[in-house]
Amino acid sequence: MAREQRGFLLLEGLLAAALVAIFAGSISGLYLSLQRLERQETVDIRARYVAHAGIELARSIRDSDSPAFVAGVYGIATTSGEYIFFGSSDTFSQLTRIITVAEKGTNTYSVQSSVFGNGASKMFATYLTRWREPLPPVETGLEFDVSDIDLFSQDRRIRDIFVHNTTEEAITITNIDVSWVGGTPLNTLNQIRVDNVPKWSGLELSPATLDITDTDVDGDDDVELQLRFTLPIQGASVTITLHTTSGDISVTFLAEE
Repeated sequence: MAREQRGFLLLEGLLAAALVAIFAGSISGLYLSLQRLERQETVDIRARYVAHAGIELARSIRDSDSPAFVAGVYGIATTSGEYIFFGSSDTFSQLTRIITVAEKGTNTYSVQSSVFGNGASKMFATYLTRWREPLPPVETGLEFDVSDIDLFSQDRRIRDIFVHNTTEEAITITNIDVSWVGGTPLNTLNQIRVDNVPKWSGLELSPATLDITDTDVDGDDDVELQLRFTLPIQGASVTITLHTTSGDISVTFLAEE
């Protein structure tokens, strides 16, 4: 009888130990799940904040009466203490933000701020009206002509982007910004040529700010720009901004012939 009692007590002990192990495992699993939920909630809150901030920053750009407040896909950056549209997206704490501005009527635009990353995806949208008259464009003396661009070398290069100097004085191009949306994912810009002479070489993702070799455009003359990419660029929306000794000038075009 004593032997049977000892066996019964041993069985009880084993069952108790198993129940404790199961309970401990459940508590541990629950704790880890709560930790994951807490981390994801933190990411969601941050994504919500970044998306909402994008709307307010776009409103700030509108309020500054920037001539750059036009339809397009942008990121946001700062320069000289002011917010500006820059490139096609921006990042904040491992989150990517895209601001989409679309024209909906006379001086009326829809603005959408989308944020994604780390398992989060948030979007805010609103309508904004340009309640001031747009500022007059800065007269740089240069004009773009992208009416007859040509894609070649398996659609990895764009040529016949012409820049014309409408003045009688030479104007120097000092820097070039290039950004693009669409085309082949993870494409990189690897060379800029002016009149078929290399002015910059490297590897840059969009958006790219390039300190090119200073290039003069003589009075009443033009130069041809070529952009060379590592992968096909066909179908992308490309924006080029020239920084010159007489001001800045930009153009956006679709990389299709």
